[in-house]
Amino acid sequence: MPIRTELIEQRIDGLTVDLGPAVQSGNGARFFMLLSLIASNQTMLRPETATAGQGEFTLPPMALNYPVQDEIYSPAVAERFNQAVHQGFGGDFAYLNSYLGAVSERPVMRTANLTQGMQEPMLQAGQLMTAEVEQSRQSWIAAA
Repeated sequence: MPIRTELIEQRIDGLTVDLGPAVQSGNGARFFMLLSLIASNQTMLRPETATAGQGEFTLPPMALNYPVQDEIYSPAVAERFNQAVHQGFGGDFAYLNSYLGAVSERPVMRTANLTQGMQEPMLQAGQLMTAEVEQSRQSWIAAA
């Protein structure tokens, strides 16, 4: 098994090396193909091997709540329900009934508010990414 793991890791490393040129050349299809191949090769590895050395990523805490009745039954929805019942619009009634049933059974994920300390690094990372994309675009235009 260690030989197979080494072969897969070598394949992933080879694909990773090609990511930079794919981005610089502006070839989005090749870039996404490489990402897909890397992801599929990582799934062949054991989960602990695929994530080793990459650090641990955790999502911000999320509260999983079901919607409150006041959020579901807005005045507009109540008015449409009223019109559907009193004017005999069976299709509207069925649609609204189905919609409300689906919304009430689906939990709503609410992320915790980002603190100012978390917002600034995310903003800077976004600006760096935008600058890198612009630089790649300019080099692609210059090459063409």
